[in-house]
Amino acid sequence: MKLKNNLFIGLIFIQISNLFAQTHDWWANNVGWDQKTHYKYYIDIKPARMGPNAFYYASGFTGILDTQYTLEVKANSYFTKGEITLNPYLSVNIPFGKFASLQVSGVPVEYFNTSHELKTERKIFWIGYYDKWAAGDLNVLFTGKIKSKPAMAIQVGLKTATGGRLDLARFTDSPQYFFNYAISFGNKNTMVHAVSGFTAWQTFDGDHPQDDAYIFDFSLDQHLGKAWYLKPELYGFIAYLKHGDRPIIGKVSLFRKMEHGRFMIEFVKGIVDFPYYGINLGISRSWR
Repeated sequence: MKLKNNLFIGLIFIQISNLFAQTHDWWANNVGWDQKTHYKYYIDIKPARMGPNAFYYASGFTGILDTQYTLEVKANSYFTKGEITLNPYLSVNIPFGKFASLQVSGVPVEYFNTSHELKTERKIFWIGYYDKWAAGDLNVLFTGKIKSKPAMAIQVGLKTATGGRLDLARFTDSPQYFFNYAISFGNKNTMVHAVSGFTAWQTFDGDHPQDDAYIFDFSLDQHLGKAWYLKPELYGFIAYLKHGDRPIIGKVSLFRKMEHGRFMIEFVKGIVDFPYYGINLGISRSWR
């Protein structure tokens, strides 16, 4: 009797395991595989269907040129139903006199834990189903100063394809280009920033191999007293294909200026086509 019960429990366990079995057949049935198409063509390269670090946004760009060497380090966390993402963020700014700068930034690596339902929805490839780590992309941004009052700058940049795990819908495995213009104006207590620009990236969609978008960012630096500042921000882009590629994101940052840098805490919330909320902690150090 005991043996029969054990066999019965074993069969139930096998059936449950098969229900969530991550095999080639599971993937083929999930995407409706035609026996020839590469898996990457089933991944939807859009912000609503990828990890939170898959795309570049103009957040943080202003018309005020950073004329110092600056190192910024953040610990970022993002959450959505069925997923948690944790990652460091690094940024290095190299000035060229008072009229230009080069910024290199990105996510060296990210940890993620994604539910079966979300993996199924994103149509990930079966081989890496249990993986939880991915290398991130590198952003290279060149900024040029236009004028001082009001402060204006242009930015030309590239999100490289250094990141991995397109098979898990973490990074796009393709470059993203962007061209931005920023203006900043105000006084020592309140500064208003606005960004407008263009961005484009490869999609692997046979009918629409590239997606183009209008990129934007609006923010306000409000002095709260002593060395504390509050920065509400609204940013994202509005793309051509319309379905899942028009992210609008809100962010509220609280930061404290120090003698040679600043400490910051950021609260991030996706409004449209960015199904995440996040909490980021960071510190920066500047020198001439």
